Amino acid sequence: MMGAGKFDTPMTLSAPSVSLAPTGDDETVYLPQAVVWAQVRPRRVAATPQAGRLQETTGYTVRLRYRADVLPGWLLEAGPLRLRVETVVDPDQRTRVLDLTCRQLEEAS
Repeated sequence: MMGAGKFDTPMTLSAPSVSLAPTGDDETVYLPQAVVWAQVRPRRVAATPQAGRLQETTGYTVRLRYRADVLPGWLLEAGPLRLRVETVVDPDQRTRVLDLTCRQLEEAS
């Protein structure tokens, strides 16, 4: 269990926005909403077969001060670490903190 007092990692919190790309396709861009202080902890490493090889996925639990606007699909970034929010939970229903389960995104090549 994570304590509420150790927010030691500054992260950029970004919301998805869908716009029309020049090709006519929908394009998702992420618009920064805030820099938040978070507590980041690795949760698991899962290996799944993809294209004949194992693809590792690292999960994280991120705790931050309560915000009413955070939704699944948002991004959290700190340096090279890019996380997509999968679930958002107010663990004690007191609007003090949020626990986010996140999946690490691969770095763009």
